[in-house]
Formats: sequence, structure tokens, C-alpha cells
Amino acid sequence: MRISTLALSLVLATAAVSSITSCSHDTSTRTGRLLTMAAEEAGFIDSLQDRLTRQLNIADLQIQTGQKTEALKTLDLAATTLRVDEKEKKTLDDFRRIAGWTSVAELSHQAGGDKPALDAYYNAVESLNSVQPVTTRAQYVLSLSEICLILKGKDEAGQLLIKGGEWASKIPDTLTRRYALTTFTTQLIGYDNLDAARTVMRNEPDATWRADSLAAMARQAMVIEQNQKGSESRYATAAESPSVRRSQLSADSVSDQYSGFNKRVQYKDNFRQADLQQGFLPNGTSPRP
Repeated sequence: MRISTLALSLVLATAAVSSITSCSHDTSTRTGRLLTMAAEEAGFIDSLQDRLTRQLNIADLQIQTGQKTEALKTLDLAATTLRVDEKEKKTLDDFRRIAGWTSVAELSHQAGGDKPALDAYYNAVESLNSVQPVTTRAQYVLSLSEICLILKGKDEAGQLLIKGGEWASKIPDTLTRRYALTTFTTQLIGYDNLDAARTVMRNEPDATWRADSLAAMARQAMVIEQNQKGSESRYATAAESPSVRRSQLSADSVSDQYSGFNKRVQYKDNFRQADLQQGFLPNGTSPRP
């Protein structure tokens, strides 16, 4: 009798584990299928911007749930949306197209699709090169270069920043032009590409400004290096000197005034929808659990 009871317990336990495993598998399949269906329905949205936004968010959810192959398919649909030639009413302006291609590149990389990620990046660059006036292009360079760094490395990202410096050189407003150039230069210094940093700075014709700016950047780099080493030498407190404090306050005021110059073109800054990502149904239609 005792053996029979033990055998029955083992059978029931095995059945329970099997049931849980089956349920888990079904849930995973259900999630994947629902997201695939959502992507298909998004393709019927008339507004290109709304369609693209849903496709990117659905691909993001597919990546989060391990459906990377399906995510790449959804991102291919997003790329198709971006290729639509709007002849009349434009729902995707230059900024949205650059941001759209950049987002496809980001998410494709996360999904393990190196080739579609690079293709999307090249399309983002092509869209950037078509923006008019030329001076406007400089606004998108910094954010796009961050994706270039991930996909192609420091050298290619540096080349994009150098090109951005050429575009920025044509900005008529002196302070805006100098803000753009110092932004790109700082990024290049972070890449340890000092020759390229100087190349960008030379887009400003005022040699005095160039010399003072590079010296200030050197002082900042020195303080950072000393602090990283944990040194307590007198140079570690150089940033506290009155002259450096004045220059820092001036730089901060300029930075605050022109902080909107660099436009973010990445996915989370333009397309990610918190409600959709958190599973809230639209129009308050969420059923009770």
C-alpha cells in the first residue's frame, strides 16, 4: 500500500511539472504570436509616423521577450515604412526619417542583425546628407555618431564628427557655431583622436579662440586624469582656481543657452511609448485581471 501511494504521488508530481512546463511554453508561443499579429496590424495604419512608431515599439517588445528573429522581421517592415516616398502630405520630415533609420539600426543591432543594422545606419547617413540647409545637418551628428561608434567603431564615428564640423563651420551665428565645434571636439577627445579634434576646431577662423579653447580642454582633461588617479597634488584642485571657475561659469551659461542644438535621433528619445511597453491597453479598455 505504501509503495502504491508513493508511486501515485510521483505520477501526480510529474503531471504537475509537465502541466507547468506546457503552460510556460504556451505562454511564450502566445506572446510571440500576439506580437507578430500586432506588427501585421500596424502595417495598416495610414499615418507613416504612427505606423513607424508602433513597428519600432513592437520590435522592441519582441527583443525583450527573446523573439529576435521576429523582431528583425518587424524592423524590416519599419524599414519599408521609411522607404515610402511621400509626394503630397509629408508625415515624416527629415528629422523623423533620420531618427527612424537610426532607431532601426539600434534595434537591429540589439536583435543580433548586424547587416540590417548597418544598412539602416547607412540610410540614416544618406537621409542626413540630403537635409537642407547644410548647416542644419550639424544638429544630428552627435547623436548619430554614438550609434556609429557602436556599429563601426571610433574611426568611423570620428569621421562623421569631422564632417559635422565642416557643416557647423557654415553656421552664421558665432556662439552657435562655436558650441557645435566644441561639442564635436570634446567627443573626439573622448575617442583619443586628438588630431581629428584639432581638425574640427580649425573650422573656426579665430585662432585666439581655438588656442584658448584647446587650453581649457587640456586643463579639464588634466583635472579628470588627476582625479581618476586619486592624486592629491595641487593640480587636482586646479578647477577651483578663480580663473577656471569664471571660464566654467561662462561655458555653463553658453551650454544652457544652446543645449537644444544637438538633436537626439535615437529610439528612446523619439519613438519609445511607455504605455505600450508597460502593457496598458489604449482608451482605458484594459480588462480586470
